[in-house]
Amino acid sequence: MSVPDARPLRLLEVNPADGWRGGEAQTLLLCRGLAARGHDVLLAAAPGGDLLARARAAGIATRGVRIRGDGDLFGITALARIAASFRPDLAHLHTSRAHAAGWAVSILSPRLPIVVSRRVDFAPGENPLARLKYTSRIDCFLAVSRRVAEVLAASGVPADRVRTVYDGVPARAHPDAGRRALLRAELELPVGVPIIGSVGALAPHKDPLTLLRGAAIVLRERPTVRFLLVGEGALRREIEREARALGISDRVILAGFRDDPIDCLSLLDVFAVASHLEGLNTTVLDAMALGLPIVATRAGGIPEIVVDGECGLLVPPADPEALGRALLLLLDDRERAARLGAAARERSRSFTEERMVSETERAYRVVLAARAAALGSFSR
Repeated sequence: MSVPDARPLRLLEVNPADGWRGGEAQTLLLCRGLAARGHDVLLAAAPGGDLLARARAAGIATRGVRIRGDGDLFGITALARIAASFRPDLAHLHTSRAHAAGWAVSILSPRLPIVVSRRVDFAPGENPLARLKYTSRIDCFLAVSRRVAEVLAASGVPADRVRTVYDGVPARAHPDAGRRALLRAELELPVGVPIIGSVGALAPHKDPLTLLRGAAIVLRERPTVRFLLVGEGALRREIEREARALGISDRVILAGFRDDPIDCLSLLDVFAVASHLEGLNTTVLDAMALGLPIVATRAGGIPEIVVDGECGLLVPPADPEALGRALLLLLDDRERAARLGAAARERSRSFTEERMVSETERAYRVVLAARAAALGSFSR
């Protein structure tokens, strides 16, 4: 017997990440959207983490679960207990650790359909456990871009188990002038000078050092420009050392992690991304929704959202010269920058949170219908 399309579902969403990044923001948007559609949603997230607190504030039912790694028996046991007590129609695993624990839980509960989100564009590990995680027991992988889907297929995941569901963001509006003025003063950004910036973890795959070296090229020709980097991560000290070595530390503001990244984006004239690995990058979508022109690398799924020459400029990864020259081009041609920004805002309307929620729900229905059909065939 197939699952009726209109039936509200009991959905277990699992994201045990401790911090707050794009994947956690998407998990929260999904939970809220599914709940608004009448589904019974339970989010299992890290105790004391940002996601759990924000979900509770949004009225989402939550359970705390800590999963420390692929072989965390305590985490697996805790997740199995949550699944047994909640009895979901389907579990959706949003991180690598959730995937590992949920895969183990599926051995204990083989009738539980499992969906996994894949947000990165590097290949899964080659060890036997990793291969098992990606080639067995998972009903469907939701790839955040076609590039991620291609990497999964090349790694041996059957194509019929992969669906591309792009991230989505809400419509964005600039904060009022008063808020922007206060924020500019707080970040010590001079009035009347161009601001180029980026929002994201200071992590190797984001390649902030290439952005910094591109900044040095810009600042040689436009010394009044300021660069604003919002985010925290392992490379912070190296970035500080490199900025001093380049002689630009007085014009690069490292703002650290902030709870108001969209407000920070609203201060920018150009949004820059230097990643060499990137599943999609939802902050690019946030910047586009604010009408910012984009300069980004051709990494991962970025070219699927930023159309080169139409709503931004794309450059090769790990090429500071190309990045710096593209940034200078937009600083020197403000009319072109404005056209790209307007086109970026228009294109962002194809990547809404409503579409993301709708396509994810549709994927759940397909999985449940396939399970029901298989069960019916087996019973005959």
